[in-house]
Amino acid sequence: MATFYQDSNNSVVAIMTEGDYKRMLERRALVDETVKKGLPRPQLPPVTPIFTFSSPDHPSFLFMTGSINLMRKLLHGHSVIRSGIWVPFSNGSEWSLNEEEARYERQFRTSLDQAIEAFGLMKSQDSADKVESTIGSRS
Repeated sequence: MATFYQDSNNSVVAIMTEGDYKRMLERRALVDETVKKGLPRPQLPPVTPIFTFSSPDHPSFLFMTGSINLMRKLLHGHSVIRSGIWVPFSNGSEWSLNEEEARYERQFRTSLDQAIEAFGLMKSQDSADKVESTIGSRS
């Protein structure tokens, strides 16, 4: 069982793995420390991936990881903690005429491979190789 962090906005749910959530908190602490020392706020890339889910009729669904039903299946048996994380695709910025704003938002798109790994559907390439070699040895 793994721990995931969740937040939502405008009917979009965002999910982060525990490891990525910890990386995000470390990055926030670094930025805060930098600002406290009177240095310019660094422009660091966001911690990714952030998995996003909504209803298939959401205007930005094509950018998301999947549906709310898929999210429930992926999170089944895992621990989920509500927290303050960025919720991509919840404000329409991905459709913005401001190219920089749209590009920033679109970088949060996730791949099926990222979801498979994050939600423990396949642990690693080693486990995939073991499954493949086991299946192959039976034929």
